[in-house]
Amino acid sequence: MPESNETYLSLVEEGIDIPHCRLNLHEISIRCADLSRYRKALRVKIRTLLKIGDYDSLEGYINMLFALGNFAKSCYGYHSCNSPVSSWQEELAGILQKAFDPTSIQAYTRDIWIEYDPQSSDRYIQQQASLLMASHSADETCVQDSKPFLTQKDRSHFNKVLQALGK
Repeated sequence: MPESNETYLSLVEEGIDIPHCRLNLHEISIRCADLSRYRKALRVKIRTLLKIGDYDSLEGYINMLFALGNFAKSCYGYHSCNSPVSSWQEELAGILQKAFDPTSIQAYTRDIWIEYDPQSSDRYIQQQASLLMASHSADETCVQDSKPFLTQKDRSHFNKVLQALGK
């Protein structure tokens, strides 16, 4: 049974607290299904705040969703987290989560967006992926659905908030 908007608006789990706009990227669940739920909860919160015009609160939530999108890209690459991944990819995501530097993420501005280049990946990620693939069956491949974690609709919402705030 799908979760309701009220459930998403009140989502509090280890590392994420939607009502209080808190996100700790080192503590959240790294599973694709959970990252997708967090994204959904943040989108519901953003739409709710847009409807009531609470732009002061919105800035924190768009930055939180933007940080989550950057984090998901660093852990899963060009993958939307709407479909399952190989077991070694979740293991790799756990390793990358520990190494991730949340201070590397800037607050959202109109000038920056998450760019996806399926041809490039960090050497450290490639090295860790090679090690993990060697320990799993050879027929498991890296799942990349070539869909972004955040969409242009998300960007449109972000820009609407910045415009209302005069930024």
